[in-house]
Amino acid sequence: MKATVCRIDAWSGATPTTLRLSNVDDERVCHLDGASWRPAIARLPKLRYDIFDGSFGSQLTAPTGELAVQLAAWPELPALDLYDGRVRLWQGEIGASWSSYTLIFDGRVREQPPSGEGAVPLSIGCDDAWLDEPLLDTYAGTGGVQGSIELKGNVIPWLIGSPRFVEGVLIDAVDNIYQLSGGSMAGGQMAFDRLSRLGPPAANYASFAALKAATIANGDWATCATLGLVRLGAPPAGLLTFHALGDNGGARAWVRRPGSIIYRIAERLGKLDRVVVADLDALDAACPYNLSLALTSQTTARDVILSIAQSVNATALIDWLGRLRVKAVQIGTPIGTLASDGSSWPPVATVEQMSVSTPYWRLAQKAAVTNRVHTLGEMALNDPALAAAIAAQEAADAASVRIGRITSDGWLTAGADKQGLMREHDSLTTRFTAAYDKAADLGVAASERATAQADMEALLDFLEAITPDWDNAGVDSPVNGPELDALFYAASVTVAILESAVRGLPGDPGPEGPPGVDGYNTAVVFLFRRASSTPPPPSTVATYTFATGVLTGHNNGWSQDPPPGGEPLYMISATARSKLATDTVEASDWSTPRILAQNGAPGAAGPAGASAIGFVQDDHPGSGQFVSQTWYRPTSKQWFRWTGGDWERILGAISALDVVADSAFLGNAVVVNAKIGNLEVNTIKIAGNSVTDKGSVQMVSGVTVARFATQTLMTLTKTKIESASDLDFDVTLFVQTNDDLNGTVVLRTAAETFDPYFGYNVPLFQYVVPMRAGGTGPGFGMPFSWGISLGGFAAGTHTWQLLYTNNGGDFVNALTVLGGSNLRYGEVKR
Repeated sequence: MKATVCRIDAWSGATPTTLRLSNVDDERVCHLDGASWRPAIARLPKLRYDIFDGSFGSQLTAPTGELAVQLAAWPELPALDLYDGRVRLWQGEIGASWSSYTLIFDGRVREQPPSGEGAVPLSIGCDDAWLDEPLLDTYAGTGGVQGSIELKGNVIPWLIGSPRFVEGVLIDAVDNIYQLSGGSMAGGQMAFDRLSRLGPPAANYASFAALKAATIANGDWATCATLGLVRLGAPPAGLLTFHALGDNGGARAWVRRPGSIIYRIAERLGKLDRVVVADLDALDAACPYNLSLALTSQTTARDVILSIAQSVNATALIDWLGRLRVKAVQIGTPIGTLASDGSSWPPVATVEQMSVSTPYWRLAQKAAVTNRVHTLGEMALNDPALAAAIAAQEAADAASVRIGRITSDGWLTAGADKQGLMREHDSLTTRFTAAYDKAADLGVAASERATAQADMEALLDFLEAITPDWDNAGVDSPVNGPELDALFYAASVTVAILESAVRGLPGDPGPEGPPGVDGYNTAVVFLFRRASSTPPPPSTVATYTFATGVLTGHNNGWSQDPPPGGEPLYMISATARSKLATDTVEASDWSTPRILAQNGAPGAAGPAGASAIGFVQDDHPGSGQFVSQTWYRPTSKQWFRWTGGDWERILGAISALDVVADSAFLGNAVVVNAKIGNLEVNTIKIAGNSVTDKGSVQMVSGVTVARFATQTLMTLTKTKIESASDLDFDVTLFVQTNDDLNGTVVLRTAAETFDPYFGYNVPLFQYVVPMRAGGTGPGFGMPFSWGISLGGFAAGTHTWQLLYTNNGGDFVNALTVLGGSNLRYGEVKR
């Protein structure tokens, strides 16, 4: 035998009070679980589900029942507050342990029981109040993602699945930001402006601030999927709709199947413990159909869940434990037959044929649901003629509806009907006259004018034939309604076509309008600052002057011009708007600082360059490999540059002062060796001796000396310093022949003296150098060099020559002095 026990959580004033009741007076039941259960249940509730109401309707309601309690067993019951108290029923075998009892009901006391005697009835029912809570959030109107103050209290839309052609809520009119869905969504697929495709989004941003700060080109759009937002690069031309991928903020991410959508609704409300999740998974398996929802007006979970269940032929109910159950309807094995002739049990009392809706199981939806149906006026049409025809059709349809209401009973009733007809005719006549006159003045639309005039005259002829007069509002007049409707319709169409023919053509100038109200001065103010990390915006109230564009009174190191420096350059902006000459910019008006420019990463290392010094050697290197290649001669510490045709000396001894081309002033200098072009000396101290006279040298480079000929090479100007001292010069020559060199090179003075021994003139000084450079034929002469120290000659100017002779009959055309040949000022010798 089974026993039933009941626990009711009531209140005695502010003190919680627990009632434990039993339906049997048996100590094995009355002392279950170490508690005291009073045998006070006079009547157990009938547990039933109202699934079928007999009208093939559908509803999602919680089961109810009534429990009767013996007042004698609980006399203090009337003093307790029982309304909305939790009620639970368990059932089990008498004598069984408490753990084997099963919870069969979990609900609430629906109303406070009446006072009385005997058995007190308690109305109980399952708690399904969560299904009636508002499902959609509302805007706070605080700005940003919460919208402007005008949106406060409006619902935030919620998209589920993949709805098509949905509208957004404009939450930021300045930057064209719309909200498609509250919370995170899977993304936006396509945008349409008057059904013209804008394509997929150009980018997705992580926050409202990033979306607002982004640069989006005209014709493009971007998303912030985490907040369900989209932003256009320019304001739309008309109705804006989207293809979107809806909510993905739950544990199951982007959901489309019916059971998963119901799971997401319960999850959004925090009521997953009130649904049987296994039922929802089974529903997805039995009905694997993709659904889409666009919720744009306030609703409840009850209504949405019921519509989802109905769409897939499933039944939703609340069980006796207060849990939402959803089951797909399936056709099983028959268990009996209902016969109207009474031949089977149970007997049938009456039979009635009822109308039923379309057999949905035979229908298949072949297109996606369009959430926003566009009228023709909301579409961008490329054909002007088609657009005009559509506009005419819409105007005629509207007129036909209005005239049809007036003449529906075959009478033009005095008063409202006739007044309405007169207004319609006056309006149509005014439109016709304006369009006709404009077309006639411009000499256009002749056929449209004739057709509209004929239709207007036919309508007027019909109206004037009505008796009593159609424009006498005081009496009723019979009328042929369909004929009047047809004439009015035809005239409306042709007048609309005439209007379209002249629309956009210039009309007569209108009168000068009154002066407009003063407008606003508006400017976007930018400030810049360099910093290693994000700096704070100004904290003071600044003043902007529109005429000069100057902002004053701001702080924190910001300036209107980008400052120099190497740190990242930050920028902020604010809008100044006023009818006055100046406007104040509050600290809260500034945008979030963001980096405008910063140094890029170092570039990749370039390839290794050529060696700075191409040759380091005493021997002549021959021709250079490229212009400006250099050659360093270690012994003489000389440096040369290849010009492309010759070696040009650029420095003399590295440790001494090199050639000074024009002039130089030496205050105090220690000179070891120096090669000087022209030298003018006032006072030179050398080893304790004072030099006050002048000495200069000049050398010709790049000369060619023919065989058995002389060539002036250099001029030395020398003044005797002291009787015991000489001024010396060192000469370095680099020469090359165009053949092998077997001969003698003579460096000699041009000045001669008579030698009585030989009986002819000889040079005052000469240096003879025999040399052999090698080679076996023309052009094989090798560079050859030697050094000569000239000194001990008298003061004055001496011209030195170069003489070349050859030996052994070798034929050499000429000797060339190469670049790099030079002379060097020497030391004073005693």
